Amino acid sequence: MLPCGARLCLPPGPPLVYYFGREGVPATTARDMIIIVFLWSRLLVLAMARIDLQQGLLALAGTPALLVGNAMGTRYFGRMPVALWRWIILGLIGFSALGLLVRLVG
Repeated sequence: MLPCGARLCLPPGPPLVYYFGREGVPATTARDMIIIVFLWSRLLVLAMARIDLQQGLLALAGTPALLVGNAMGTRYFGRMPVALWRWIILGLIGFSALGLLVRLVG
């Protein structure tokens, strides 16, 4: 069971990112849509008061990684070949899936 006990805690990102990468959606469109999905899904979770102290602390702990990733994305957006960008996306999704499997098995 998820820590918050709600399906709203499921991240919408990986399937959406995979879809955009697979379908060849232009990077600017994909970026804008992903921002909208994440923003509205998180605002909905906040509005429903589905976040407890543990999740708030986890979010704060992940903030530095978020800021570094955002800075890197801003710096390199549009400068990398599309094929490389798609391979990086698939690699990150695969890495996330492996981490989930290790957690489930362990």
